[in-house]
Amino acid sequence: MRKLLTGGLLLCGALAMHAQTYVKPAMKVTETSFAVITDKGTYQACEAELKAYQETLGQEGLPTFIVYNDWKKPEDVKKVIAKLYKKNNLEGVVFVGDVPVAMIRKGQHMTSAFKMDENENPFIDSSVPSDRFYDDFDLKFDFLKKDSVENFFYYNLAIESPQQIQCDIYSGRIKAINNGEDAYAQISRYLKKAIAEHKSGNKLDQFFSYTGDGSYSNSMVAWTPEAFTIREQMPKVFDREGRARFIRYNFSPYPKDDIINMLKREDLDLSIFHEHGVPNRMYLSGSPETQSWTDHMDEMKYYWRGLARRYENRPKDFKAMMDRMQNKYGLDSTWIEGWNDPKVIKEDSLRDLRTGIILPEVTEIKPNSRMVIFDACYNGDFREKDYIAGRFIMSEGKCVTTFANSVNVLQDKMANELLGLLGMGVRVGQWAKLTNILESHITGDPTFRFKSINEVDANALMIAPYNEAQMLELLNSPYADVQNLALHRLYRNKYAGISDLLKKTYETSPYMMTRFTCLALLEKLNDKNFQDVLLLSINDSYEFIR
Repeated sequence: MRKLLTGGLLLCGALAMHAQTYVKPAMKVTETSFAVITDKGTYQACEAELKAYQETLGQEGLPTFIVYNDWKKPEDVKKVIAKLYKKNNLEGVVFVGDVPVAMIRKGQHMTSAFKMDENENPFIDSSVPSDRFYDDFDLKFDFLKKDSVENFFYYNLAIESPQQIQCDIYSGRIKAINNGEDAYAQISRYLKKAIAEHKSGNKLDQFFSYTGDGSYSNSMVAWTPEAFTIREQMPKVFDREGRARFIRYNFSPYPKDDIINMLKREDLDLSIFHEHGVPNRMYLSGSPETQSWTDHMDEMKYYWRGLARRYENRPKDFKAMMDRMQNKYGLDSTWIEGWNDPKVIKEDSLRDLRTGIILPEVTEIKPNSRMVIFDACYNGDFREKDYIAGRFIMSEGKCVTTFANSVNVLQDKMANELLGLLGMGVRVGQWAKLTNILESHITGDPTFRFKSINEVDANALMIAPYNEAQMLELLNSPYADVQNLALHRLYRNKYAGISDLLKKTYETSPYMMTRFTCLALLEKLNDKNFQDVLLLSINDSYEFIR
């Protein structure tokens, strides 16, 4: 009996150890709520900051739960989220610290661009880290295995699952990076600056957009209209006090310094980078345009030296390169002279660094842009211990929120869609919830929002129960993205006349962004009206519609 009793007590103790703990909000939950999901170690180390963040959101009318545990698998986290959603009208969550990462397989049709052979490549490379596992409750997954090293869990998208994404809540991640600083100290500092920004009452009236080499196939016709669409979406950034700045990769041979100066601006609210990227680098520009014969030669020699180093340990490829140089271009070995000279290697490396921003430089820059959108591949790859989006929010600057991609992303899409809602006070998470692809995520605080620049409270519109008559009335709004929000909600709630409405709106709207939304939603319907609008769209003034 003593053995049984002791065993029973030990079992009860083990269950208690594995049970999650709830820290409930001080205010009563009515319309909506939010949850911070964190691990036990982070909660114990950052309790004061987490509770201060909870209190700040409560003061904004968003009752917030804190839930912590030593999470063993993603299913345990998901059960907690589903329970809060059902009982407390949960609108979103943020994962703080060490929360399991779901790695999704058999779901590449729900990404915008990621295509990798899952049979020929390692699991860790050919899977998509995605919090759609947590924020779309309808998706179903089949568990495969846990990673042998990392806190990653691999799943196949189940055959019986819906094959498209419609997020029920929004989510974000606040994760320390491997920069030599204590992880808990990073999270503590981050939460303090996030709280400060919540209390700042800042409006979105300072905007910066950068388009890098290779974006939109370097099409000037695609780049030029961005200023016009931003004026439709955020008119305040063009008024006397506001400022919109647009820089393109070929404005100067190396635009990196201009970009850094922009990011350091104390007043910068929102930045968007249309560029190429990897977890540890933002690719800003390529080879600068040359004017003289000597400059042409210098650039060519730089290119061939880099190629020689790439093939240094691959003799067959090196020989093929030399043959190509000689037989196709008539170049001898002098064109790669110094390729293995340490001094030349260092000079070339510094030259290459002028075309991008790497992780340590982000820390040095201390970006102040409150929100940054990375329209780029892999800058938001949160399976990495250190990555660009993580560096931005964990820097000492005022950046608190980023929207980035965990794998590669199709750039020839509309990354600026519904940006105007951010200027009208919508929470970043509510805005991001409308971007339904597998790879896009918020790194940072998803509850962050700007003070509305006009009479519209976009956040109230987002959390209000669906009202068909109200949505139809919003189509008369003078603001393009208020109209777009109404169209999205009518579509999602299966408004009976949605197809005809989208066609009529496309035919009559003066707004490029509204016409784009109509075309994008009609594409999903793929009916006769879509075919009719396709014929009209060929001659639209907006390149992204054409």
